[in-house]
Amino acid sequence: MTKLFKLVTPAALAAVLALLSVTADAADIRARIPFEFTVNGRTLSAGTYTVSDSNHVLFVRGDSAGAFAQTIGVGSPRDNQLRLVFEKYGDVYVLRQAWTGSAGRELPRSRHERELAQAVKKGQVAGVERIVIPAL
Repeated sequence: MTKLFKLVTPAALAAVLALLSVTADAADIRARIPFEFTVNGRTLSAGTYTVSDSNHVLFVRGDSAGAFAQTIGVGSPRDNQLRLVFEKYGDVYVLRQAWTGSAGRELPRSRHERELAQAVKKGQVAGVERIVIPAL
């Protein structure tokens, strides 16, 4: 019974969050990401993704995979360009921000990203580079 509960709980949470993502005020960003990247510790392959923000949760959906993460607001943009912002640690890309035109959302740093930042400080990984991908 405990094993069943451990399997069903994440699936139920994902279903509830997916329902929340289709609210009327959700803003979508569609972008072609030319590299493998991580969202909240989950690795997604290169491809075209739709990114939605609803109730401080960012949903990243591709043809065959997706991920979600809680976000925090980072203010209003100076322009209305829809875009995704990644940080590159060596050869690892991490989604950091999504700009929907009217507001920006930032993902908290995952444990994996904090480990990569420490590796940069120790000189084990090339420095951090910011990559901006505009919406399609």
